[in-house]
Amino acid sequence: MQKYDLIIFNDQPHRILSLKDDCAIIINCDSLKMPYKINAELLVDCIKVDKFSKEFPEITSLSAQKQKIAHQRYTIIAPILPFVDDEYMRSKLISQVSITTNISKQTIRRYLCRYLAHQNI
Repeated sequence: MQKYDLIIFNDQPHRILSLKDDCAIIINCDSLKMPYKINAELLVDCIKVDKFSKEFPEITSLSAQKQKIAHQRYTIIAPILPFVDDEYMRSKLISQVSITTNISKQTIRRYLCRYLAHQNI
């Protein structure tokens, strides 16, 4: 298994966000809750899949307004992305971004989880 692989773990689609030593950071692509750590050995028997059961449109096929919104949301979460595997820094940055953008932490977490799960703005 490699970083960004889409896998079936516990009968649910997950994406691998980080692999370090014996630890993996994964996100459930269905529930879209924050990423969590697991023992990397648990991934050995997982099934790798090539794509989601549901297709997502290419950003270029969206209207100009929807493209603008997608880019704005990505811009909001961009400072958090390098710290996805550091729970403390991720939480701290979500709070900071929430204050500076006047967007709730819950909404920022939702944008972040969607991006991490789908790897697409």
